[in-house]
Amino acid sequence: MPADPTADLVVSFPLSAPERALVASRLGCDVAIVDVELKKLIVTATTEYLDYIKGERVPQTGGDFRQQRLLLLIKHFYGGRIPSEATVCRLFQVTPSGARALIRNVVSRYSCEIETITRRTLKESLENVRQEGDELLVSLPSSALCEELNRILEIKDGESPPVVRRKDSVSLYVINDSSFKLLCAELGATSDIA
Repeated sequence: MPADPTADLVVSFPLSAPERALVASRLGCDVAIVDVELKKLIVTATTEYLDYIKGERVPQTGGDFRQQRLLLLIKHFYGGRIPSEATVCRLFQVTPSGARALIRNVVSRYSCEIETITRRTLKESLENVRQEGDELLVSLPSSALCEELNRILEIKDGESPPVVRRKDSVSLYVINDSSFKLLCAELGATSDIA
């Protein structure tokens, strides 16, 4: 019988109630599921160290290090979802502009590797578009994803109006009806509005 190729590791460490509450706050989860969330972080960290040990993806700069860590968090901790800029601010203890840049760099640098994740995030965002008056509004976790939508519009059409941030909002973007339809067709999104 061949050996199981997975390593089943058991890790124990003490966490006081205040530490558990702090971890829950930083991870944006309930205290009751901190252990479940920490297991996902352990997988992320172990993957990172195994990459180093195997000589794969060894970061050369602090920026490389943060980008690789966010990539692994997206894959293993966030369940294949791109986190919001606020989440990246909280977790990496960076400014909002630093979080935007970090997400943008990961989406750009690892575009082939996370294309499926990026497209799924965009598709789900388009499927949750809402109409307010004459505006179609899409909520995006990062301005980097707005840039991705506009990149698709540029490649597919070149003349469609861009997706733009709503002036009174942090994560709501206004999308033109024709641009919305083109993006839904490209990403396979379905919506009651389209």
